[in-house]
Amino acid sequence: MNTLLRKQRGRSFRKHLSDVAYCMSISCVILYIIFTYVESNVESICLSIPSQLEGSIEPNLSISSYEEMSSKFKWLYTGGHYSPKYCIAIQNVAIIIPFRDREEHLRVLLNNLHPILYRQQIMYTVYVIEQADNKPFNKGKLNNIGYIEALKGDHTCFVFHDVDLIPENDKISYGCPRSPMHLSREIDKFNYRIIANGLSIYRYRESLARYTMLKHRRTPVNTARFSLLEDSESRFPMDGLSSLVYIPPKVEVHQLFTKLTVID
Repeated sequence: MNTLLRKQRGRSFRKHLSDVAYCMSISCVILYIIFTYVESNVESICLSIPSQLEGSIEPNLSISSYEEMSSKFKWLYTGGHYSPKYCIAIQNVAIIIPFRDREEHLRVLLNNLHPILYRQQIMYTVYVIEQADNKPFNKGKLNNIGYIEALKGDHTCFVFHDVDLIPENDKISYGCPRSPMHLSREIDKFNYRIIANGLSIYRYRESLARYTMLKHRRTPVNTARFSLLEDSESRFPMDGLSSLVYIPPKVEVHQLFTKLTVID
């Protein structure tokens, strides 16, 4: 009787261990499936130099319509915004383009710039800051207004881009460097704003930082600019963003860009 009971208890104990082992194996399988699923769906950080970059490219100088570009750049969100789908972008870049009476140039730039930024896999939004009056074109003020308005978009860095400069290499990064970066090295003219504030300027090598300048009619030169530049260094601490006064711009959200119309 005792022997039979012990055998039954032994079988019951072994069965219990077998059940536990079976449950544990099932649990392990379930956990393995869960971990595998989670691991496969965890997005990695976007690479600083994505593999799809081509390097030196021939700018496309043809003039496409906004409708053609909108249908071609299906990955764009409204407002000229893009955020990578398969990796985590750690930067949120504002591309600020001061603009007036350069419709064809703007189309050429957008047709070249959007694909480059897409291949670079950065989160970005394009802002077109248009001066809508007949006063002398004030690019500096438009850049400042664009910066202040783009701050509302939680951006981590800002690129101020001339409408007539087309990149010739998609490896010239539009991301966020550790200090001010001069992208268009080949057409450098003035650095006084950065130097006066004690900041260093970094540049890409000449073979990389190449831009094509679109032909355009020059606007009348402000003859007072040289006298203004003579004492510019003493005025920088108090002149600029700190003294900026402007009428809130009209905001229009298009597929290829966010447009801010400014009356100077």
